[in-house]
Amino acid sequence: MRRFPARESGAPAQGTRNDWQTISLTAALLTTYKWRVAFALVCLIGAKVANLVVPIVMKHIVDSLSSVQYLTGLGRANNAPGLVLISGIGLLVVAYAGMRLSISLFTELRELLFAKVIESAVR
Repeated sequence: MRRFPARESGAPAQGTRNDWQTISLTAALLTTYKWRVAFALVCLIGAKVANLVVPIVMKHIVDSLSSVQYLTGLGRANNAPGLVLISGIGLLVVAYAGMRLSISLFTELRELLFAKVIESAVR
């Protein structure tokens, strides 16, 4: 059941905009909030970079664990394996946690900054 009469496929409906009108209205809206949009874009890029760095930091943590085991096997770290473990791997674990936190932080900050732009676009 149709509520509206069928129209020809080539004819646009009355009161509709074409693509270029929509793009120009969106561009005008984005230039109104250009600093918010730019900072939200920076936050988006920061979150993506942090998302890429997380597996690399995890690789370094695993490599450090294997090097501590190798040094202990050679007898070079017998006196202070805990010190080697805490200083190297501990800092990498803190870096890993920082990267995971920054992913969430950048994502939430982007959402916070871009909310006003989205509200205006919906209006």
